[in-house]
Amino acid sequence: MMRSAIVQAATCWAQHALVGVALMVVIGCGADSAPVSPANKPAGENSAEPANAASGTRIACLSPAVTQMLADLGAADRVIAVGAYDPAAPPDVAIVGDLYRIDYEKLLSIRPTDIILQINNPTASRSVPARLAELARRHRWTIHTFKIETAADSLDALYSPDAPCVGSLIDQPDKARALRDRIEHQLDQLTALTHSDAPPRVLMVVGLSPLTCVGHGTFLDRLLTSAGGVNALDQTAGAWPAVDRERLLNLAPDIIIRFDPSRGSAAVATHESAAPEPLNLPDGLDAPIVVIDDPLALLPSTTMMRIARQLAAAIHPDLPLPAGEGWGEGVPQSTTAPRAEGIENSNTPSPGPEGPTSPGGRGVPESAAP
Repeated sequence: MMRSAIVQAATCWAQHALVGVALMVVIGCGADSAPVSPANKPAGENSAEPANAASGTRIACLSPAVTQMLADLGAADRVIAVGAYDPAAPPDVAIVGDLYRIDYEKLLSIRPTDIILQINNPTASRSVPARLAELARRHRWTIHTFKIETAADSLDALYSPDAPCVGSLIDQPDKARALRDRIEHQLDQLTALTHSDAPPRVLMVVGLSPLTCVGHGTFLDRLLTSAGGVNALDQTAGAWPAVDRERLLNLAPDIIIRFDPSRGSAAVATHESAAPEPLNLPDGLDAPIVVIDDPLALLPSTTMMRIARQLAAAIHPDLPLPAGEGWGEGVPQSTTAPRAEGIENSNTPSPGPEGPTSPGGRGVPESAAP
């Protein structure tokens, strides 16, 4: 099933997310290293096509979260390539693999000016590949890296007055700032609307074998707070913990929300909605189960308000919710999920720090990272 990777996102986010994927060689938003401008590159190198040439910015984006930001800023036409599992990808763009398996031949053939990566937890094995860095120097590509694990990371990647970001990358800082302001305002609105002195305890599930859940500090945990719920897991659980049968019984959540973006993606692709795979619960646990199958559910990006609204609708089904731009009307909504027996008893570590992902196709965010 889909516990293959949780949230680089979109992550992917993740997602997952794919959860989320990226460091930085030349310019970065939320990156630890200082930006280096193209003017500081060694002189005399051959250039297939200089960045920001007359032909315009040509972006190869290996962060689904940033792909979505570019689309929401009206810059989807600048994206010429994406990663393998990008639910936000514009149609008919090239697919050039992911951070760990880049198709360099295809990358060279499309002649990008800018490459966007997402690396949430840099290590020796999770960094800008040496070959990519060398090709970037040789062909004068600009590599941008982003850390996108939390809702705050996502908003900073979109727009920051103190660091390079997506808004400045495409010369649209005012538009990016306005979008960030709107998202923050709507999150505040939703928080006030759903406030309760006794919020329901919610367990958010992103994988079934083993049962993998959403912990504190993730972008989905932040959205849950605005949606009027509280995480049923304790603060020490980690970002993406596996929960065994005994622990699930002890948690005794009031509501279980299962994210199933691959189901939503399949429905979008086929115009049919398959029944979700049963969520196995032990006897004695009677919490209602709600499925959110939005294809972008695990993506820590500018779609976060529509996911927060779906969470609020699942937790407070009788509460009138705001409508209008950014609130996500008309997108996949939550459904009641079937129950079954026999959760796998496992304490397997959570998927990679980049978030929930799926090897099954583009429909699940590679950087759905919370």
